[in-house]
Amino acid sequence: MSDQLIFDLPCYPAIGTEDFFVSKANSLAFEVVQNWANWNDRRVLITGGKGSGKTHLSHVWANLSGAKFIELNNQEQDLSNIKTLIIENIDLIISIPTFEEKLFHLLNFAKQLDIYVLMTSSVAASRLGVQLLDLSSRLQATEHFPIYPPDDALLSAVLVKQFSDRQINISPSLIEYILKRITRSLSSVSNFVVSLDNLMLKTKKGPSRAMISEVLDKFTKDKA
Repeated sequence: MSDQLIFDLPCYPAIGTEDFFVSKANSLAFEVVQNWANWNDRRVLITGGKGSGKTHLSHVWANLSGAKFIELNNQEQDLSNIKTLIIENIDLIISIPTFEEKLFHLLNFAKQLDIYVLMTSSVAASRLGVQLLDLSSRLQATEHFPIYPPDDALLSAVLVKQFSDRQINISPSLIEYILKRITRSLSSVSNFVVSLDNLMLKTKKGPSRAMISEVLDKFTKDKA
């Protein structure tokens, strides 16, 4: 793996000191978020598996648009003067009748007031199993854009960035070794770097293949 591959991805400020790297895996969803003023019916659904970067992209849009995150189980939310809003993980609330009704009424409210809505889900609208027919129709009529599983370019860029944030120097060969064994999600990368950093602080040693294997093996056993 070359240094050029690691640093070749465009990087955009997102949450605090974090950055959002754009690769083939997320470029379509990122472009949609950048051009949010052109959304059909002023709403979209971003889909992707756990650790794909949906929440990170939601924060990118929040920074761009001033959007407010909405929780359907919160009864005290002030929706006045809102022009953009975000509803995350709708797949976790589907099939709960009260939440389905709240989501349906919220989407109607947004449509009436020309509010832009970004929703996220781990699966497409057609696979949500929505019980409320009007809500099912509304969601399936919403344009949805997938974030695909992270590719090597994206994972390597995130690894290098997170190591750099912790002032850890690591060789491209070790990055390549990690990529061959780590679970392919952005959350796994983050958890791995934190665990490796803690082990390095404990042992007062720099990163090595043996140390990396120890951390990855522990992750594998924890999931078993």
